[in-house]
Amino acid sequence: MIEHPKMELRSVYDDLDAVSFLYELLRQRDIDTVSLSHRVMPTVEYHIEFYRSKPYRWWFIILANGERVGAIYLTPKEEIGIDIRKDCQRFGYGEWAVREVIDTYSGGHPVFANVNPKNTPSLEMFRKIGFVDFQVTLRYNVAHSEGGRNVDTINIKAAL
Repeated sequence: MIEHPKMELRSVYDDLDAVSFLYELLRQRDIDTVSLSHRVMPTVEYHIEFYRSKPYRWWFIILANGERVGAIYLTPKEEIGIDIRKDCQRFGYGEWAVREVIDTYSGGHPVFANVNPKNTPSLEMFRKIGFVDFQVTLRYNVAHSEGGRNVDTINIKAAL
């Protein structure tokens, strides 16, 4: 018999180590294939400031048998975002968490997922759940010189 883990969502504000765990999730991201919001890694100070700003309507740590495996959020615009530790991916934790957030916290409203088009596993998971492609969003990066180096004008604060 296959044992299924006990799954739980815990508010990031009820978890004393949430800030450091969320920062580690950011550090593991592959900026080219996973991240949409970050072109560069934010500083710890900026990350703490962002966390304290309570940017999402709902923001949770995903737990499997009491172990932190990822995080998920839902914005006031019904946009869902998820990040699973690399060593915990493809065990169904993300799918469970997305379904749980939609069923419990979306209020029956349509939910949107912005996924990097290079992130095939995430696209497959959202489509399996029932998300459908309905829009293509394009971004134009304007680079300018600042202090002798090229800088992407879409910075971390604007992207979040």
